[in-house]
Amino acid sequence: MVIPFETTSVSQILWDDEHHIGRVVYDPVDLHDAAEAIEITEALDRLRQSRGLENLRILVDMRSIGALTRGAREVYGGPHVERNRAVALVVGSVTSRVVANFFLGLNKPKAPVRMFTDMSAALTWLGEFRHG
Repeated sequence: MVIPFETTSVSQILWDDEHHIGRVVYDPVDLHDAAEAIEITEALDRLRQSRGLENLRILVDMRSIGALTRGAREVYGGPHVERNRAVALVVGSVTSRVVANFFLGLNKPKAPVRMFTDMSAALTWLGEFRHG
């Protein structure tokens, strides 16, 4: 069961009780900026705390986002990443997935992050990480 947790200006933050993961579902937006990224990371921290978890596995549905600003990418790659067990990012095309995975490989995030085009594959991968 997926339970609504919080609404931000550009997304829905959900708790997936079956898989014990946080979910971010973005509203359609052409450009996602740093202020919006901060709002989402703070909401995810509140979700993590509300569930009494030290860290959080997160599934992010990015299929409706046009692009992220550099500031948004910096926020998402910032210190809060250490509070994530693993992050699965679902994008809309294979090209986006390949380019983003290459970028992630160069930048070495502090938590495992992987791009997917298939929601079920993303859930399976997140399941490899113990929640807690």
